[in-house]
Amino acid sequence: MAGGNPLLRDFNKKNAQQGAPGSYQDPRYSPEQLEQMYNAPAAGPAQTGRMSYDDVVMRTGILLVCIVVTGVLGWMMPILALPGA
Repeated sequence: MAGGNPLLRDFNKKNAQQGAPGSYQDPRYSPEQLEQMYNAPAAGPAQTGRMSYDDVVMRTGILLVCIVVTGVLGWMMPILALPGA
């Protein structure tokens, strides 16, 4: 039965081209390049863009201060609420 799903339709063709199971190698990298990448040091927070606990606490504190200041301004100056009405 011929189906319309290209993944299932071309499944046997792709498997026939790869050879034995488990022998697939990414054509973009040679084994030497992969070995060099795996032996490289791990990336730190600066390279990955991750935040430390200190960063999370500081950003949360700054956000809470901004919310409180905005709330106080809105409470003290109700005229600011009119443009949104």
